[in-house]
Amino acid sequence: MIPESPEQDLGSAGGQNRRRFRVHGYVLAADRELPVAPAADGRVDLDVRLTLGRHDRRPRRHSRPDNADPPWSIVHWLDVGYEIEFPDIAAFTFSERHITLVEDLTGDDALVAHLVLDHVLPKVIALRGDTMVHGSGNVGPSGGAHVFVAPSGTGKSTCATALARHGWPLLDDDGVRLMANEDHVDAVPGLRGVRLLPDSAAAVLPGATGGPPMSAGHPKRRFGATEHDLLLAQEPSRLAAVYLLDRSQGERARVEPLRPAEALAALVGNSIHMHADPTRITAVAFERAGAIIACVRPYRLVLPDGLDALGQVVDVLAANDRRLGAGGTAAE
Repeated sequence: MIPESPEQDLGSAGGQNRRRFRVHGYVLAADRELPVAPAADGRVDLDVRLTLGRHDRRPRRHSRPDNADPPWSIVHWLDVGYEIEFPDIAAFTFSERHITLVEDLTGDDALVAHLVLDHVLPKVIALRGDTMVHGSGNVGPSGGAHVFVAPSGTGKSTCATALARHGWPLLDDDGVRLMANEDHVDAVPGLRGVRLLPDSAAAVLPGATGGPPMSAGHPKRRFGATEHDLLLAQEPSRLAAVYLLDRSQGERARVEPLRPAEALAALVGNSIHMHADPTRITAVAFERAGAIIACVRPYRLVLPDGLDALGQVVDVLAANDRRLGAGGTAAE
């Protein structure tokens, strides 16, 4: 059943056969193994139920598909809570404190876990008031967080992995939770590993053998941080810079200032959006992106074609991190 209220007590989440995990700063109690870090006993922020049972499907009072044609996902506002439907794949109900699998047409546990962590949980995070960017992130030597936003396939995971191999603790390779405070923004650690295509893995993880696929037939594979000596961020870090990845402007890596309007559009276009009032989603998305841009300097990171240029990328980011750490505001 769908929880009667998003504020329903989560005490039952501590029952038998419930596993606790930590991701994006939240403790999840789940009835199935998830590919994220385990958490100690204690307070549970989100109850995740992935064992199919009898679920009464409730009337949908509003629906909002994504921009794909046909849509990859459709969010439905229910009388209480929400449903996210992945047509011909699966469906989940969710609220601020619950995620429940209500339909699974594949029987692929890895795919269900991927949907929960990379698609449903970001909606919950947005619903709870933070910004979940479709991006990667690392903590620079100065101690500030650097977050890289871009559409899929641009090189976010490869860039984050290369930085982690050079001593920059990894926040996440595909989604970073940003918490806006009065005068700064915190970036929160997420998954404890990376998802890479085989050619990227060969370039940034020398000697790595093929990890498990994200789901059956998926081209990307999972690579754990421990097995591949990737440093992990352990605590939230103050956001120092946001970068829009760009492969279109040159043969050498470089960092250049990004106009605020471009940065605002990049953040809105590469973030996960959700709100109790569907008519407020766009306005809230711009409000949250604006609060982030008001606290940090946005940049464009030009990525040369070819994985052999990753050393250039690390060098220019290290130089920018030094400038920011010394109190600078603009890339040279």
